[in-house]
Amino acid sequence: VAGCLEPPPDDDSETAQLRGVMEKLRRGVPVERADPALDPHSRYYVLGLAPNAARISVRFWHVGTLGEFGKHLREHWGDLRIDPEPAKRFPAARDLVNETAAVVKRQGRKEKNFDTVPPRLTGETLRAILTGGRYPRTLLTAIVMRVRSDREIGPMRAAVLRACLIRNLRIDDRLPEEEYIVSLDREETSTAYRLGRLFAVMEYAQRAAINPMATMRDRYWGAASAGPAAVFPMILRKTNHHLASLRKGRGANWVKNPKKAAEWCDREIGQILDGIDGRFPATLSIEDQGRFAIGYYHQHHQHFTKRADAPEDAAQPAEDDTNDNED
Repeated sequence: VAGCLEPPPDDDSETAQLRGVMEKLRRGVPVERADPALDPHSRYYVLGLAPNAARISVRFWHVGTLGEFGKHLREHWGDLRIDPEPAKRFPAARDLVNETAAVVKRQGRKEKNFDTVPPRLTGETLRAILTGGRYPRTLLTAIVMRVRSDREIGPMRAAVLRACLIRNLRIDDRLPEEEYIVSLDREETSTAYRLGRLFAVMEYAQRAAINPMATMRDRYWGAASAGPAAVFPMILRKTNHHLASLRKGRGANWVKNPKKAAEWCDREIGQILDGIDGRFPATLSIEDQGRFAIGYYHQHHQHFTKRADAPEDAAQPAEDDTNDNED
């Protein structure tokens, strides 16, 4: 059982066999159909241990059946679904917890400082995976705070945020559908999700207009995601200035058609604001800050996707390649 929670082994034959079973479980195939050799009624036992000074303490003791394990594992991977998805398709529990680590720069490179990971969080997360219970609230809170501090919202962090939200909705019997906020949902009514989308569009307009050294995300993420009413009116005024420049045909050197980029931004901003009636909440809860981050993640990655509803100038420079004026 413990091996199923880790990435597949390196040996080619074992990897192929285990990956096949894991992929079937992930698609919702019951244990007995994923591998006829597995008896869904077979019991398994998991003992969680933790070092405690010179002794070892028992973190948890779990008993279940393979059928239950398969069900909970399918739910876990389903909750982690996000588009675009993380490169690592079978993240272990520690991979999820490591997303709470602070991102620091060492010798010009971004690295995670694993000393900042909350203690005991891996065990609590593993217990949630095995039992199908709620993920620890510390996991959601820690990632939201890390995103606020380092403004990094990659696919794994977005996946963990969605998993925490989806798991709670399912347990509370309030989950609209299993595909809820897997990918960009233009009809989603959540104000926090829409504000995340709006923030991404305004950042796109800023980069398209002036290619700044510090983007809106660098300067305003924390305030915008926690207290929208105090920040969004001011950012919208800045965005109007950026859009005016684009309409005049002026933009960053990577923008092929500034006027069409402005038209796309206008349409997106209008569609988003229509869904919230132009009202900005004074504060957002931790859960809503997670929705804000997911909305931003979905909208931001639309800019890099060549499709009918993406801007014509979808190919942006890399995150660290901006080098012109500041705003």
